[in-house]
Amino acid sequence: MSTKDILIQEASKQFLKKGYEKTSINDITAACNITKGAFYHHFNNKDEIFMIVFDNICAEIKEWYLNRLKNKSSIEQFIKSFFNYDQYIKNSNFFKNINVNIYTVIADGVRRFPELKSKIYTALYSILPIFKQRIKTAQKQGVLKEDFDPEVFAFIIINLIEGGMFISTLTGDNVSIDNKCEMVANTIWNLIKK
Repeated sequence: MSTKDILIQEASKQFLKKGYEKTSINDITAACNITKGAFYHHFNNKDEIFMIVFDNICAEIKEWYLNRLKNKSSIEQFIKSFFNYDQYIKNSNFFKNINVNIYTVIADGVRRFPELKSKIYTALYSILPIFKQRIKTAQKQGVLKEDFDPEVFAFIIINLIEGGMFISTLTGDNVSIDNKCEMVANTIWNLIKK
């Protein structure tokens, strides 16, 4: 791993543990056993490395959604797969071995750098058209009821998923959250299936 990658990896851990304000360049460099000079060789300041960490978080979230959208199984399994995010948390570069609230870091970033709102929006909601099309197709095939708007439904699902993840990171109780999310997925399925 390059020095730059080591710094980004450690900065991710520090920002996720302490947030932007309480993380210093000294914290990052000390954890890496790297000099401040090496830090400044790769980054201009703390803001720059925070933006990279933030971009990496957004990219990981978007990738998780895109992997779910590639799911070619039944529409029921497709919808339910969005509520099974235990594997995401276990395999995340940002949740591994750290008890964190990723949403605090995201909120902190958006508050500090308002231009990041569009990155979060893109990461979370760029998948809406694909999701909407999959729902519309299932409605045309007679698998789903036709009395609901696919775009609104997709928006609701994304918000329910993010809410479940948020609660999971707050409580650290993935097992009971997973069970509740499975119940939500089953309830939603029963409401929309024909």
